[in-house]
Order: sequence, then C-alpha cells, then structure tokens
Amino acid sequence: HNIPNACNRCHEDKSAEWALAHCETWYGERMQRGTRERARVLARAQSGDMSAVPALIALAGREPNAVWKASLLSLLDTMGVNDATPLFLASLNDASPLVLSIAIRALAPRLQDRTPLAALRQHPTRLVRLEAASATLGSFERSSDAYRELKAYMGIDVDQPSGAFKQAQLALAERRTGDVDPWLEKMLAWDPSAGSYQLIGRILHALGRLEEAV
Repeated sequence: HNIPNACNRCHEDKSAEWALAHCETWYGERMQRGTRERARVLARAQSGDMSAVPALIALAGREPNAVWKASLLSLLDTMGVNDATPLFLASLNDASPLVLSIAIRALAPRLQDRTPLAALRQHPTRLVRLEAASATLGSFERSSDAYRELKAYMGIDVDQPSGAFKQAQLALAERRTGDVDPWLEKMLAWDPSAGSYQLIGRILHALGRLEEAV
C-alpha cells in the first residue's frame, strides 16, 4: 500500500514483500492485530476503492479510540457513503465531543429533519454546540445565544480560507445569495487547491437546490 515501514527504511534495496515475509516468520500470529487491519482498510478507502466501504463502516462502529473513530467517520463522510448514515446517527450518542462534531457535520446535508442536531446546540462542549448551530442555521432565532456564539466564532478567522468558506455557508443558510460568491472567491484566492474546489462544489450544489425550491 506504499505505507512507509521501519524495515525498508534501512533495507532500502529490499521490497516490502521481503520485509513482510521476515516479519511473518519472526512474529507469526502477533502480526494479526487490529492496527494492521485498519491500515489495510484505510489504504483501500483512501485510494477510492468503494468495495472497502463495508469494512470501513464496521471498523468505525467498533473503534474504541475517539480520535480514530472521528477520523474513520470523516473519511466515510468525504467519500459520500450513504450507507454510513445509520452509523453517523448512532454516533450522536458518543461520549466524545470530537466524534459528535464529525457526526453532526456528516449528517447536516443528509437529514431532512435536523431536530436531533438542534438538540445538541445546548451541549456542554463548545465544539459540539458550534457544529450543531452551524448545521441547523435557519431553524433558530438570530437573537439566541447559540447564534451569537456561532457568529462570534465565525468572525475569528475571516482572513483564512476556512473562515471564508464558513461565511459563504452562513450567507447561503440565511439566503443572502449575493454574498456567497464573494466569499467563495476570497477562499479560492487564498487557497486554490483541489480541496477548495470540492468545498465550493458543495456550496454551489446547495445554492442550486435553493434556487430550484424558490
């Protein structure tokens, strides 16, 4: 999978298969551990292999480490896996604010009824409150504490690509469509990477759906 390994950093004239054969001989069953399976599934998923999706969902569902679980959920979200929606919903009950925040972000475009997300605007962790407020814009009063907290947060990084994208999202949610393009243009000027173009695609898709509804 082209993952760097300690063996071949020294034995540069040998192949990964050569190193693997020696490890299997030396360590036997001890090589069959969870981290190995995770690395293999992630390598397949990150290469765009959609056949890895069921294994990726299973891994995320049983992963006890919050950082790894959040990473797996984020990858499933990035891949646009609809089959992962039940897992995202189940993750709303996770004890980790990090996992919760990723689950909210993934569910926002997937749910028609965002009531489960709105309830998390009162969560004790600021990260979760902000994600929930961002995901449910348009469904609560502009005078609410949740809205004021979100606006204050979003004003911190307006000179960064991520901040410009957030402002475009806010403008879209508030139906200030004339403000969407200027913020997206700023984001792209600051970060013309493929990632920015993908984010812009999300906004434009949502904008198109809004115009159709109108």
